[in-house]
Amino acid sequence: MAVSNPYVQYQANSVTTAGPDKLLLMAYEGAIRFVRMGQEKLLSGSEVDARTSLGKAQLIIAQLMMTLNPEPAPELVANLARLYEYMHNRLSDAGLNNDARAADEVIGILSDLKDAWTQAAQMCREQSAGEGQLAA
Repeated sequence: MAVSNPYVQYQANSVTTAGPDKLLLMAYEGAIRFVRMGQEKLLSGSEVDARTSLGKAQLIIAQLMMTLNPEPAPELVANLARLYEYMHNRLSDAGLNNDARAADEVIGILSDLKDAWTQAAQMCREQSAGEGQLAA
């Protein structure tokens, strides 16, 4: 009988029990982590490892692109899709051209998006809490 790693179990439970806003933030955090790893590998001359990490970030960004729903705000979603595509392409540039600056640019964009979504989620929670108090 295989003994499972408690940390891996915790991570799996975190993902399966998280709401959509938390999953989105987790995706941004994962992408940022992989881009940073890729950037570090580029700077240390480990090109193969850099491409592996950057590729993982690209997969996360591709998943974010696939989950976009244009119904509520078509223009916003179109702009976000273009931004995701831009980041995906910059990560390709980073891996192919050993360009740590391209990776740094993507980290900045992902961090800004993560911060914006964090603020939006907080505002939604505060608004929901305020509406709950009015109903009581």
